[in-house]
Amino acid sequence: MSAIIRLPSHHPTTWRLSTSIAQAYRSFRMALRHRATADELDGLSDRYLRDVGVDRRQISAAVSAEITRATLVGTGWARSRSCGLR
Repeated sequence: MSAIIRLPSHHPTTWRLSTSIAQAYRSFRMALRHRATADELDGLSDRYLRDVGVDRRQISAAVSAEITRATLVGTGWARSRSCGLR
């Protein structure tokens, strides 16, 4: 026999579990978005990639940087102009 334990929704364990599930889901969605974008860029010609300023070897890093930037901007995060990064 198995016992079912019902925790109130405000219980810390329940909150941590739901937060972990939400984080895992966001990570999974980001990985899917990264893969789809990288595959699409990989299908472009070398000439087109040069025109947009990306070398074929840089596709994964460029996609990761752009998805991270878009995700942070979408959550209201803004990089300080004083940090010297562009």
